[in-house]
Amino acid sequence: VACITFLISSGINAEYGNHVLLSLYFALMVMLLLGEVAIGVLYAVEKKTIVEEIDKTMERTVNNYGKGDTASDTAVDKIQNLLQCCGYNGPTDYQIITQFKLPSSCCADMIPNDACNTATAYKTGCKAQ
Repeated sequence: VACITFLISSGINAEYGNHVLLSLYFALMVMLLLGEVAIGVLYAVEKKTIVEEIDKTMERTVNNYGKGDTASDTAVDKIQNLLQCCGYNGPTDYQIITQFKLPSSCCADMIPNDACNTATAYKTGCKAQ
């Protein structure tokens, strides 16, 4: 898309002799390209650290499910519904007290007022998905 835009705008700018705009556009495109390359290199170098941080954050979020942070709970529910999974590593991620009543997003077909539990929950965790 950037290449096509560049070719069209460079043709228009060259046709009308506006080299300042062409130079500015070229500089912006080069900066964008360098930014994308830098992000790719950073990910390649720091992949292990990034994955570890995601693991820690997701495990903490799942462990704190139902403890008052509705934004986190909503995010976990949406992820579990979308990926059809339960917990980060599996349904056992939820603390032992909640094992008998897991979040409803851990189960595919919930009947109203029916509790989702380890017997009816998805068996795989969201990390595997």
